[in-house]
Amino acid sequence: MQAEILPIDIQHPLLQKQVNQLLNATFGFGLEADDLWLNTQTASSLGESFYLGAFEGEELIAFNAWIAHDCLWKKKPHVFYQSCWSAVSPQHRGKQLFFRLQTAARKPLKAQGALGILGLPNERSGPILTGPLGYENHGGYLRRTLLLPAFWPRVNRHFSPHSSALTPDVGQLLSLKQQQRDRNILCYKDKKGNQLWGKFARVKKGQIKLSHFLVGGVILGENADFRKLVQGCANKFDINLMTFLYHQSADYAQLFPKAVPSDSGYLCWYPLKAGREEIQKFNFWVGLSDVF
Repeated sequence: MQAEILPIDIQHPLLQKQVNQLLNATFGFGLEADDLWLNTQTASSLGESFYLGAFEGEELIAFNAWIAHDCLWKKKPHVFYQSCWSAVSPQHRGKQLFFRLQTAARKPLKAQGALGILGLPNERSGPILTGPLGYENHGGYLRRTLLLPAFWPRVNRHFSPHSSALTPDVGQLLSLKQQQRDRNILCYKDKKGNQLWGKFARVKKGQIKLSHFLVGGVILGENADFRKLVQGCANKFDINLMTFLYHQSADYAQLFPKAVPSDSGYLCWYPLKAGREEIQKFNFWVGLSDVF
């Protein structure tokens, strides 16, 4: 019997329990209650997050979520979707369930007007996405870490955004992260409305204890002074190390003269409303990741 692919309401108590059990059993997560809903439900005004499951009878044997992200592209509002939380029961692998979930999502997502589908794959899903599923591989991320306050001037003050870059609604993304439990998210906002937000942690380098801030996203107005924004954030939260991790095609690369390639995976993209290879620049910070 071939598994049936069906949309899922992950707030339905029984289905929520099955999804959590599948993801926990597959990856060793500790998901409970509405954790997954809080991780995937944005305030998008242009689309709704989407969930599909593969069922054998009443048993959920595979699952995939797609997060709706509002964005700007060519100076106009759009929505794109982020494929995430993919799981196939170990007892049911080899049945092309991941492939079927992915292809089944394309028609309903395109009907919602989606530009395309973003993938941030792992070593298992990547070859499938960029192989038989036809996603475009757009390469990896760049990293720049500053020791503060001594090295905070080693960023540029200004940058010029490119209208052809796909830029997510960073404020919407911040709200998504803040609604999740157990996320130590901090946000610094200056008097002009420019923002720098990310994840704060205490780390130890040898015998030295440091405070580390991994930047998840930035909101910069016209003529914003990025250097002052970094300095203000570091001073307010007493940050010793600040790491900037962004896609290699992003406009933000102008801000960092000495970034290095990161080992944080790569970005792939399946076009829907946008033409194939039409989008080549992605203004994405690491905060877009569903595990950030």
